[in-house]
Amino acid sequence: MKRRNVMTALIACAFTLAMNAAVNQTVAAPPSQVTQPYMTAAIDHLNKAKAILGLTQPTAKLDKDAVEQIKQARASLEKAEANKGGFRGSAFKLIDKALKAETNAKAGPLLDQAIGEVKKGIDFANKAAEKAKPPVQKNMVAAMDALEVAKKQLMDQRVGTKPSKDVILQLNKAQASLQQAEANKAGHRKAAMDLITQASKADTADSALKLVTSAIDEIKLGIAAADKGQ
Repeated sequence: MKRRNVMTALIACAFTLAMNAAVNQTVAAPPSQVTQPYMTAAIDHLNKAKAILGLTQPTAKLDKDAVEQIKQARASLEKAEANKGGFRGSAFKLIDKALKAETNAKAGPLLDQAIGEVKKGIDFANKAAEKAKPPVQKNMVAAMDALEVAKKQLMDQRVGTKPSKDVILQLNKAQASLQQAEANKAGHRKAAMDLITQASKADTADSALKLVTSAIDEIKLGIAAADKGQ
């Protein structure tokens, strides 16, 4: 009797360790998976099912606890968006086959394949989302960088003095970058260029500083407008 209790305790302990390992495997998943919560949850359940299968005889009938985890994985996939390049659909088919498997040995490889398809689906969706992001406004950013340098230089100048040659150089750089930028900035690009022109002709550093600061704000608005497609 005591021996049986010891064996039961050991099996329970091994089961707990295996389940924790499965959870940790999902928690340690790469950042790309974090953006796909339902797909990640499916992997979690499939890993738990695999852990359960690992504690049973390969020739035994599919464990009911493993079946429950596999069904939960399927439910998670159903909640995920169908923008996974067909990999989500492939995972469904493999999961359904696993549920119909006669033994643990036959279900295991199907679960491995399903996990692989889910991971491919996550990768596909994340790459598609990355491509859909608005393009970086390189010329607008370059103009803003040049203006930030000019702003710092103007702040270091004495009040009442004319903008230095170094300031004018940075203003010209900013103007040139804005000229190369696309004119899809809802008028903010043009406003920034006008402000830079005024700053270049300003009599004092403090006057130029106000104009440069306003130009920087216009560029930020222009970048935001372009990203929104305005």
